[in-house]
Formats: sequence, structure tokens, C-alpha cells
Amino acid sequence: MKKILDEIVWLWKAYPRAPERPGLLMRLYYFWDEAVTPAGHVLCALILFGSLFLFVPGFTVLKGIEGASFIWILLSFIWRRKPKNRIEHVDVPMAIEGEPVQISATLDKPLSASNFLESFRMDPCIERMGGGLLKPRRRGAFLLSKIAIVETHPLGFLQKLRPYEGKAELLVAPKIKTPSRFRFMTEGASGAKFERLLRPENSRGMEFIGTREYREGDSLRDLHYKAFARYGKPFTKEYATESGGGVTLLLDVSTQNFREKMCVESAIRLFGSIAFYLLERNLLGRVFIGNEEILFQDGKSAQKKILAALARIPYADLHTTCTLKKWNVLPSAEVPVLCVAVHRVLWPAVDKQVVVVNREPKVARDDSVRYVLRESEALD
Repeated sequence: MKKILDEIVWLWKAYPRAPERPGLLMRLYYFWDEAVTPAGHVLCALILFGSLFLFVPGFTVLKGIEGASFIWILLSFIWRRKPKNRIEHVDVPMAIEGEPVQISATLDKPLSASNFLESFRMDPCIERMGGGLLKPRRRGAFLLSKIAIVETHPLGFLQKLRPYEGKAELLVAPKIKTPSRFRFMTEGASGAKFERLLRPENSRGMEFIGTREYREGDSLRDLHYKAFARYGKPFTKEYATESGGGVTLLLDVSTQNFREKMCVESAIRLFGSIAFYLLERNLLGRVFIGNEEILFQDGKSAQKKILAALARIPYADLHTTCTLKKWNVLPSAEVPVLCVAVHRVLWPAVDKQVVVVNREPKVARDDSVRYVLRESEALD
């Protein structure tokens, strides 16, 4: 029963909330959202409520307040002024789903006390918190089509916009939780290639890049004794990973039915978790999403580029089917390939794969496949 309810909830959330082409009602809503302040919303609601008593005998005071409020709104609409400032450039940093992000802009002159920066006509999953602060509730790449400087009328009920002539993009990356361990990578006969990477002579290059705290499995010969003596806890030397010398990580979120679509977001987050796990241990070689490779030079740029690439994967809803080009890269025989997908792949080049499923995990016939429920997103 719980599975059926989960599917119904997913179908409800996956239904698009905004029309592709705004009609008359949407344009009225845009005017209501952009031209009227929250205080104006309350006053308009009171005017609407008071209009019910216009043709009822009595209620003289209420009718007087109704007329004064209507005149007040009308004067505010006539006296609105467009802001004098002009937006020259907009900066939108990458966001994480569920966490607020602040957009900023370069202006031709400083803002006055009654002006502020705001974004309008966004995807319904992005919450506007005021003053250019946005809170996206899900991953994706969103076009911010109307960033504007807002000037509020002195009466406080209406406002006027001066839009930015260009457009900006808000990238919302998935929230990643790095697993503390990932034993499945080295389990069984299929884990022999991965286990070789953990050996000191294969798991790192020759370029020394710094030190970090010792982790279980690190070679004792790489202990940094000066840092150990200084801080009283073990530190190990960290080396850059040789290009292509680590695990080749592959993500395939091509879907065939709506149950696989339900697992796409969990597969994306799990892929990011595994990628960061390998990065921390200098075991990540090449990264592919479908047939597209993510190119990076070091660990810091790798994290940012992986998050940006995951943010751009189309969100799987009722109208969108994610179809990635099939992976056709032939890796070296010594390079292990780990795949994260929403269905089992039959490519011979894949040594291990993690499959995110919606129903109870199937029993794998060999040690190269691990089925994970989308609710758990956990791997030992």
C-alpha cells in the first residue's frame, strides 16, 4: 500500500505546474505578483470582502473605508515610478536543492532605500524569499527570465519594476551525502580491478598536493610525521590522481517507464555520492553521463563540474523522458568501470553497477550488481 501511495505522490509532484505559454489568467497573475505588494494583496482582499456589503442597507462606515481604500489603490497605481537604476550584470551562484541562494547584480549607481533586487516569473519549485534570496526545492537548470529592480510606492501597496535586459540561469545541484565506506566496490571476483587501485603504487600519481587526516586503508608509508607530531593525530600525504588512472564512473538515467522515472533523482544523488567518495580517495579517473564525458583537472574543479553536469540532467516528469546517448567508450582492460543506473545495463565493459529501483531489490545472480531502493540511497 505504501508503494502505491508513493507512486501517487510522485505522479502528483511530477505534473507540470506552469504552462508553456501563459494565457490571460497567467498574465493577470503576473500583474498581481509583480505590481502589487503583500500589503496591497491584503488591502485588495479587504476591498473585495467589503464589496459584498455595498448594496446592503447600513454599514456606512464600512462603505466609507471601502471607497477610501479603492481611491488609495487607484492613486498608488497612477503615482508608480520606474526605478532610475539600471542592471548591468547579474551574478547567480550555483545552488543546492533545499538551500537558499542569493542573487546579486552590478548596477550603474547605488540603490536607494525604497529599491531592491528581485526575480519574477520563475519555476513554481523556486520560492522567492525577498531581496533577491531564492530557495529552490528541487534540482535542475532554471531560466530566470525576469530579474528586476523594484521600487515600492510610498503608500506601500504597489510597486514598479525595471527589468534586466538579459537573462540568467540558476543551476540547482543535488544535495550530496558522501558515504563513509563503499565495500561493494571491492567485493567478489568483479572487485579485483577496484581493489588494485587501493594499493599505494596504483592509487596515486607522483605529484604531491598536500596533507589530510589519515583514513582507514591509507598506506602507512605515506604518513606525514611532521603533521602527526604537530597536531597529535595521524596525517597522510596526498597525491594527485593520474589522468584516467582511476575508476571510470558512468551514469545512465535513460528511462523506459514511469517507475524508472521515479528513481532518476535518487540515482543522480547516489552517483554524486560515489563520485565524491572516489574523489576524496584520489580514485576517480574519468566521469561520463551517458556518452558525454565531464572533463576536469583537479579535485576542486571536479566537484563543481560534476555538480553542474548533474544539475543539467533533465528532470524526469510526466512529459519529459530522459534519453541519454548510450555509452560507447572502450576503456583500458586495467581500468575498472562502475555504472549507476535505473535499470540493469548489459554492456560488457561495465565491471560493476549500482541499480536504483522502486520496488524491493532483486537478488543479483553475481557480485557485480547491487540493487538499491530509492528511499534508502545508502551503500555499505
